[in-house]
Formats: sequence, structure tokens, C-alpha cells
Amino acid sequence: MANPFTPKFGYVPPLLVGRDGVLNRIAAGRTSTAHPDSALLLTGQRGTGKTVLLHVALDEAREQQWVTLFASGAEIGLCDKLASQCIDNLGDAARRIVGLGAQALGFGASISRSEPHRTPPTAFRFALEKAAAASAERGAGTLIAVDELQDAPITACRAST
Repeated sequence: MANPFTPKFGYVPPLLVGRDGVLNRIAAGRTSTAHPDSALLLTGQRGTGKTVLLHVALDEAREQQWVTLFASGAEIGLCDKLASQCIDNLGDAARRIVGLGAQALGFGASISRSEPHRTPPTAFRFALEKAAAASAERGAGTLIAVDELQDAPITACRAST
């Protein structure tokens, strides 16, 4: 029988056949930071479904209220993109209160918040710590998926550590 799926860029197959073992390892790695699969490196030939597996893992983590970060090593500003996603995951927690208001006779109150602060790449570690703390408060974790890591320049995040 011929394979009914023809790999195409950006297309997810309707069924992931033979990937249960890897998906189970990824799910098990989300159970504890001490679990041996809490950090995984997926390798394989081009077109074998590594990116699809990353996106399935990200979807499963999101369903469990995890903070999820995704970037490609081929992109410029890898750490900046990840830091920005950390801040986006914080939502209102990343906004500073810049004003309070009240009315006497009309009852009512208001709180003004600033726009989220965009984090420079040198603050990636700080942004990641904040996002991880926020997810830990909800009993979840943080999943970082970097696709095409081999394309990332060695200096991509050096200033962030």
C-alpha cells in the first residue's frame, strides 16, 4: 500500500503513525524537571516529521496551560523572539499599572496599564524566569521548542546568559 501522505511544507498529516513513542517521551518529560526526557533533542533526515512533532508537543502543552515558546534557529533574533513570547505569555502580568482613577458620584473606578515591555535579547534569561514562575503558579511548566537549531549562529543567545 502506498503512503497516503505526501510531505509538504507547513502541512500536518492527518495521522501521526509510529510517533507514539516519541510523543509519550515528550509528555513524560513534562511531568518533572528531574525526568530524563525533560530535555530532548530530536534529530533525523529532512522531511521525517520533526517539525510536526514539535507542533504537536506544543499543542499538548498549551492544553495543559503551559507557557509555550517556539522559534526557528534559522531566524534572526532567536533569543529576542523567545523573550518576546515569554512576555506575551505573561499577559496583564507584564503590564505595569500607570494610573488609578475613581469617581465619587458616578461610582466607578479604573486602572490604566502600560503596554507590555518588549524585552531585549540580553534579557532573555530574565523574561524566561518570569514566564516560568507564572506557569509554575498555575501548576504548569514552560516548553521551549527550537526548530532548525543547526542553523542558529553560535552567538545567538550568548549575551543572554
